[in-house]
Amino acid sequence: MVQSHIFDQLSTQDQQTLQRIFDGIELPPLYSDTIAKRVFSADIHPDRLNFLLQNIAKDATIDVRSSATNEALRQSTGSKGMVSDIPSWLRDGRLTDLEIQNAAQNFIFTRVELYASSMLLLQYSASRGRAKSSVSYRNVNEVLLVVLMVKSPKAFKDYDQKSDRYIHRFTSLRSDTGLSYPARAKTIYVQLDKCFDQFKRGINAEAEDGKPDRLQRWLAAIADVNDARVARTAAEDETLSGILSEIHNMSQDKEVQIMLTQEMFDRMDRESYGDEREEKGMEKGMEKGESKFADLTGKLLSAGRIEDVKKASADPIYRKKLYEEFQIQ
Repeated sequence: MVQSHIFDQLSTQDQQTLQRIFDGIELPPLYSDTIAKRVFSADIHPDRLNFLLQNIAKDATIDVRSSATNEALRQSTGSKGMVSDIPSWLRDGRLTDLEIQNAAQNFIFTRVELYASSMLLLQYSASRGRAKSSVSYRNVNEVLLVVLMVKSPKAFKDYDQKSDRYIHRFTSLRSDTGLSYPARAKTIYVQLDKCFDQFKRGINAEAEDGKPDRLQRWLAAIADVNDARVARTAAEDETLSGILSEIHNMSQDKEVQIMLTQEMFDRMDRESYGDEREEKGMEKGMEKGESKFADLTGKLLSAGRIEDVKKASADPIYRKKLYEEFQIQ
């Protein structure tokens, strides 16, 4: 068992949960940042990431080439601990990011739109060895951002009354006149809790025949890897069975146990706000930080300083310097 000052600060219930995981009685959540980034690594298990991306996006051309973890896709420190992001490059040059979000965020559309825009800026950059003359609006590759939501935000829960579907694909933009065009940044939202509820009832609104399929079983495992139904269906899927076995082995590693303990502590720290007003205040602060970076990005683009956009997203010290340069408070 991992003994640490962090473990001692956890609630009794959280300590018991971790102890069951460390004793091998139950598995750590598949949506855990520590677990997900290993299990669905583009460098270690590209086949698993391929399966999820291809089937969620309904795009058989997706073929993961390598991890894109060296690229900075995050600007807001406020979402730390709430999002597991797994970015990757596809062989056709597209950039993708699979996010597993374990906390409901009512400002999700704004945040995802900003992140997708950041991914497009990376695509437009000539920093990957391409001559600047070869970069143009004509050849900017698409980006794909897939968000798996463990807990559906209010906007999705409200929409549940209108549709049984749990995968929402935004692939084009349409005007009020009916004119439309394909978006360069495609975003897909998956309600894992809604998917899991249907899985338990033996139905599947995403399948033509309405029956559970392999994708739904995988998504159900991400939602609750310890559910008995998940274990039974995993026995019939060699890859999914291997994932569960790998998670068990990882949970017995002392370094992983320390990381899981830290994750549990971070979650407890966030939830300690408790009061709804403070929660709204934190949400407002996160939105303000994202708006601030968006303002900086707009000014840099207007000045033709695309490389500075990328550097600012990766380097907080340099970003602060640019805020001062453009007098953004």
